[in-house]
Amino acid sequence: MDDKKKKTGKKAEMLTARAICDIALKEDRCDFTRNTITNTPDLGADLILHCPENTGEKFKEIAKAGESSMVLVGKSTQIRIDVKDPKDKVQKDDAIKFVGDIRKHPLVSEHWLVGGESLTAPAKKYIEANTDWANVRYFSQNDIEKIAAFYQALPDPSDE
Repeated sequence: MDDKKKKTGKKAEMLTARAICDIALKEDRCDFTRNTITNTPDLGADLILHCPENTGEKFKEIAKAGESSMVLVGKSTQIRIDVKDPKDKVQKDDAIKFVGDIRKHPLVSEHWLVGGESLTAPAKKYIEANTDWANVRYFSQNDIEKIAAFYQALPDPSDE
């Protein structure tokens, strides 16, 4: 693997980890694990988010509207996050690998593909056609930045 690809992969993962840190500082029941270092085999689980079961819905709302009044509730769950290059469109090859890694993580309740400007049409079509049996979400790099900005703007819970 060339140096540029390694650096891009690490940058993508660290940007997402930083966003999740911003969220975890404000959401009491959110945290994450990172089981491997960048560019080592991880079965498509760059990060595992530990959070309430409606976290994906809240993040989807923030990504769309820039805000949410939804309270995170429900049992604690795990979400697999597979991070891609923050600048490029996510290609069909990435989508095939993402979908293929779903069954390798039977303990997680959702699978998120994160990063990129957007999904290419073939990538989106492949994911939609092959994941009707799994809870799958896609968040672009812009979506993740919008979610992080929402949480950064919230007051620190320890100040209240």
